[in-house]
Amino acid sequence: MLSLVVLALIILAIALKNKDQLPGFFDQVGLACLFLCGVSTVLGYGSAKLARLTREDQVTIALEVGIQNGTTGLFIALTLLSNDLFAIPAAVYSLVMFGVGGGASYFFSKLAKPPSQGS
Repeated sequence: MLSLVVLALIILAIALKNKDQLPGFFDQVGLACLFLCGVSTVLGYGSAKLARLTREDQVTIALEVGIQNGTTGLFIALTLLSNDLFAIPAAVYSLVMFGVGGGASYFFSKLAKPPSQGS
């Protein structure tokens, strides 16, 4: 929960600092971020399925692979490169990943088998 709050604060700070340019940033990198997040989520799930991992592990890997990139990108841009502008695509990705991750979680929960009931 703490990492979610810290990530939200970082994204909020970047968004406030660049609020006039934010719509343009979404126009520039939003579709690429959506594609990257969606494809990495699907590839994570597919590779875990090919490895014959449990259903729970497949879903976990799909979500982890899909959502970890935003935080890593923010870390690199803000600490190693010390460049707020480089953090914009990572911030957009982070916002997109919450939507994709939420959608994927909902999708996976609907695919889950209902608990068996005794006869």
